Amino acid sequence: MRLPMRANIGAGDFTALPGASRGQGTRVIALHAAFIDTDMARNIPGPKVAPQEVARQLLEAIAGDAQEVLADQTMRQVQRGLGAQPAVYLQQP
Repeated sequence: MRLPMRANIGAGDFTALPGASRGQGTRVIALHAAFIDTDMARNIPGPKVAPQEVARQLLEAIAGDAQEVLADQTMRQVQRGLGAQPAVYLQQP
């Protein structure tokens, strides 16, 4: 499987990667962060996670057997909300 060079991979691309890359011995780890404290996010208000913290968490995931990294509190809250019963997006305000 050949992927064009780009900075990120969309969700549709990601779903094809684990199966297609398994035979090559390639490991896929999903990394989720709301905003990383970089020049690109400088003018966006709200909490941001330090790039060094994202890198630390990713290295831990590589060393372990994690398939997913939720790099900041926002992403952890999103995951909890999606796993709630009923899911947070189905709850009445």
